Amino acid sequence: MKKIFFLLLIFASFNTIAQKKATYIKIERTACFGRCPVYSIEIMSSGKIKYEGKRNVEKVGIYNYKVSPQKVKNIFAYIEKNKISSLKNKYEQIASDLPRLNMTFLIAKKTKTILNAEAGPDYLQEIAYRVDAVWNELMAENNPPPVLIEPIPSMIQDVQDVIPEPQIFTYVEQMPQFSGGDAQLMEYIRNNIKYPEVAKEQGIQGKVIVNFIVHEDGNITTVKVVKSLSKDCDAEAIRIFSNMPKWKPGMQNGRAVKTQMNVPINFKLD
Repeated sequence: MKKIFFLLLIFASFNTIAQKKATYIKIERTACFGRCPVYSIEIMSSGKIKYEGKRNVEKVGIYNYKVSPQKVKNIFAYIEKNKISSLKNKYEQIASDLPRLNMTFLIAKKTKTILNAEAGPDYLQEIAYRVDAVWNELMAENNPPPVLIEPIPSMIQDVQDVIPEPQIFTYVEQMPQFSGGDAQLMEYIRNNIKYPEVAKEQGIQGKVIVNFIVHEDGNITTVKVVKSLSKDCDAEAIRIFSNMPKWKPGMQNGRAVKTQMNVPINFKLD
């Protein structure tokens, strides 16, 4: 009986370890109102690495590499050490104009996506730093860097049967765009903005940051202010975006998707 009980304990121990097994991590650093580096890094416990540099980075494009699993072992051990599965799926942003850190994990064949992870527990930042360190070390050891390849589906598709796709994206491969680009967007705003009289009289100047969703057909909905200037200026910013013509929608994996955007409007007196 003691032998059976001992074997059951061993089995339970192995089962607990298996339940916490982490096999995939992705970090995504998003844009800010400045020159923040925008990129993503995906690492599998097998040693597969995918880096995609988007903007304000030394290497723009998609790079694939393969390292020894030992080189990434400490990352996955650290993930398994912490209670990732019990964390929130989304944390409140510290500030709307700062870059966000989004993270996706595959643990025991279940995914966990955490948005705005920079506002979560400190160990999430530590995991992200360790992921960055693996790529930086890889670049230091390999000069020139891995060969640039044509865009390929995310490595997460290796396990796509257990990974749900988010309904609204905050960053996609091709971000939504006003017809004609940023220059035409600024022109549209200049031609349509009506500086509130009360704001003029009070000498109010500054920036309103508007958040909205661009749908698959290019329509804009759910317009709201995430950085306020004044009641009247906020209302004018919402009016402009609520009446704006269709945008080119965001694209992910070759298809249009709902994408959340932040765009500033500057109110400046002549």
